[in-house]
Amino acid sequence: MNLIEAAIAGLAPGWAVRRARSRAVLAHYDAASKERRVSSIRAAASDADAASSRRSRLAFLSRDMVRNTPLATRAKSVITGAVVGDGIIPKVTVRADGLDPILVKRIKQRGLERIEAHFDSTAIDRRGRQNLYGLQQLVLGTIVEAGECLVRFHTDTLIQGGFPFQIEVLEPDYLDDTRWGILPGGGEIRDGIEYDAQGVRQAYWLYPQHPGSDSVMLPMSGVSVRVPASQIVHVFRQDRPGQNRGVSWFAPVVLRLQDLPVMLVAALQDEAMGVSSHAPALRAAMEQGTELPLAPLDQ
Repeated sequence: MNLIEAAIAGLAPGWAVRRARSRAVLAHYDAASKERRVSSIRAAASDADAASSRRSRLAFLSRDMVRNTPLATRAKSVITGAVVGDGIIPKVTVRADGLDPILVKRIKQRGLERIEAHFDSTAIDRRGRQNLYGLQQLVLGTIVEAGECLVRFHTDTLIQGGFPFQIEVLEPDYLDDTRWGILPGGGEIRDGIEYDAQGVRQAYWLYPQHPGSDSVMLPMSGVSVRVPASQIVHVFRQDRPGQNRGVSWFAPVVLRLQDLPVMLVAALQDEAMGVSSHAPALRAAMEQGTELPLAPLDQ
């Protein structure tokens, strides 16, 4: 109670208590009110995955913006370059008790040389186009655009004499998010990801071919297949507890970036209209040889 309520409490304690309770009810966060200023904010009690159920459309919009909006293209390039840089270099560890330290050092050096030789070549890429550091750039760029990326490990090789380890980078479009259901034993499939009864990922249901490909569709390419989770690294930024899928990093700025080119075009048109409106006066002054007043340089 404040001083006034404390003074009144001696004469009318019930009224003082009711007044203090009313004041406490009114002490709320302004952002939680239902004023017109917050009417555009969507307050929902959904979990992270339900709130981002339209992640695929966000990914499509983000990719189009990267293709056509210079600021989005630059943002993706800056983020990828800042995180990956020249590449994240792997390290070799040797766990063997009782070995001579000099021998351990030689094993580490020899192993690092062989791994680096494999990682620095396109033999590490399942498609044979990138080295490890190019794949890292590809993974992070996909995360920025689509919010997530699937990295699949292959223990065989498509290259003659190659090291039996290759990496395949897949867009989240390969994930069959129409796969839902309850499994025997308490497990479930949700958004194309299979979980056991404890919620641990067991497998991913992936399409053999990109569902949006314009190439000749292979037989059964529209039917997803089960890939063990041990072969997949699902990379995304987790923003909320219990979140199982990623969301495009452009999601908060899609509308702003979409409006920006329109504003720039309008500004250029306004400048052109302003110049054209002064054109007759400028032409007359030039024909008469009249000197035009120049604006000061500091303006």
